[in-house]
Amino acid sequence: MRHISTLAAALLAATAGIGAAHAADAAGCATPAPLPSALAGWNNSGTAVAAGNAAALAGTAPLAIGKGVDARLLPAGKVQFLASPADAGDSPSFGGMMPLHIATAGTYRIGLGAGAWIDVLAKGKALESVAHGHGPQCSGIRKVVDFRLQPGDYVIQLSAAEGAQLRLIVARLP
Repeated sequence: MRHISTLAAALLAATAGIGAAHAADAAGCATPAPLPSALAGWNNSGTAVAAGNAAALAGTAPLAIGKGVDARLLPAGKVQFLASPADAGDSPSFGGMMPLHIATAGTYRIGLGAGAWIDVLAKGKALESVAHGHGPQCSGIRKVVDFRLQPGDYVIQLSAAEGAQLRLIVARLP
């Protein structure tokens, strides 16, 4: 029974778009885990709205490096991705696109608070990730994927998300 109530609390936390501290509590953790310095901005309370097509993407501000945001996604059927996602997800699922500007070459980590597929596009083509895994236990970060990026403009495509809200962060690794 505790497993069901914990699962229900985690689902409620994810759909309500609450912060990582509450999501950590819902997962059975008394307090959120300390975060590595690259992910320290996870609990910042920014917001972002994912674009559903190229025209909307052009009018969207790039994500800030090192700052967590609560992103509002769109129903997958309403998103015209620039490149076919590696995992479009089952129906119903959510997704969208967000611009990213990189000023300094390095390895960048994208962390998500819930399951979703991440594609990073350069000039319309998906890049290969260099690592992936889970965030620190009790941090609210469920998934992390690393990409080596050069200075320039990129598009993050999110697909196969189960909910219309998704907390994420893009951080440069030391």
